[in-house]
Amino acid sequence: MAIVKIAVKLLLLLALVWIAFADIPVVQLFNQQWIEVYIRDNGTAGIGLFVVVATGLLSMGLPRQLVAFFGGYAFGAVLGVVYSMVAATLSCIVTFLIARWLARPFIQQRWHVKIHAIDSFLQHSPFVKTVIIRLLPVGSNLLTNLIGGTTAINILPFVAGSAVGYLPQMIIFALMGKGVVVSSVSHLVLSVVLMAVSVVASFYLYRQHRVHNTASDSAIQSASLFTKS
Repeated sequence: MAIVKIAVKLLLLLALVWIAFADIPVVQLFNQQWIEVYIRDNGTAGIGLFVVVATGLLSMGLPRQLVAFFGGYAFGAVLGVVYSMVAATLSCIVTFLIARWLARPFIQQRWHVKIHAIDSFLQHSPFVKTVIIRLLPVGSNLLTNLIGGTTAINILPFVAGSAVGYLPQMIIFALMGKGVVVSSVSHLVLSVVLMAVSVVASFYLYRQHRVHNTASDSAIQSASLFTKS
């Protein structure tokens, strides 16, 4: 419940931020036409512009799947994944640090007990838990970054786990973007199949992790009772 309440409040804040930035030309122009004119076949300048603009838009709440799609459209599946992953990872670092430096003191002071509960959840296996959270096909990428920044989790396992968790969906949507360019039904079908596999795998990992944690907690409680007897 603590995570849900904080998430709702942050989502409302994000909605206000997105509304405020929605009229900025670069936000409106991040589309197929813009990619054609400024990114595709523009060499290093196009790559740099794509990464910078994508990082900024991701930091304002743009879905990373859309960035991967346009990455695949502009650069092909492989390079599209690489450049969209760079942008997503940079955005993760930037928003995490902004939340840690600016929002965390206020959040910690006002919702200390709730943040402590989240810290307790992330204390053990933060890398694995971050990977599982990123693999799940639900939730807000930006919101997860901000919540992570307000907790005590170390930035390294959070960013590393995020990058690993990003990869499957980035590959899927980059393949979709590439499929649109070459009008390839096989690319699109492969993307759909991989998406289904990713969803099933993410929920399987989540379930296995819960089972493992439950077993570990039971073992600890049993050992504790044994030492007391």
